Amino acid sequence: MVTKNYLIDKIHDKLNYLSKEDVKDSVDLILDYLNESLKEQKRIEIRNFGNFSIRKRKFPESRVLSKFAYREEFEGDTERSTAAYKSVREDASTGSTYKLPLEVEFGKNSVEKFYNTVYYRMPKNLFKE
Repeated sequence: MVTKNYLIDKIHDKLNYLSKEDVKDSVDLILDYLNESLKEQKRIEIRNFGNFSIRKRKFPESRVLSKFAYREEFEGDTERSTAAYKSVREDASTGSTYKLPLEVEFGKNSVEKFYNTVYYRMPKNLFKE
């Protein structure tokens, strides 16, 4: 895996006339600039390496709750915070049912919610010798 420290070490090995701190500062500056550019919805194009861009995507229609046993279908007003109970398990010996609090806050699920995804398009000739 290529990490920031791996890049710093490799660049320092190639450019040994620069101190490791200078290389680290340079890599940090480059990554910060790329990060800021993506935050500003700018497209990044690095010749012979690839393109980076951010696209807005709609949230998926389904809700994913953190614990599988707590999942349930929810219908009704989703603008309010709801604490619900769901029968999760029935004890076979006594026939009793345990009820656990879901305590899930449901946000309004509308088409106005988006999330950003960073896309990377690799050039076709990147791995050609």
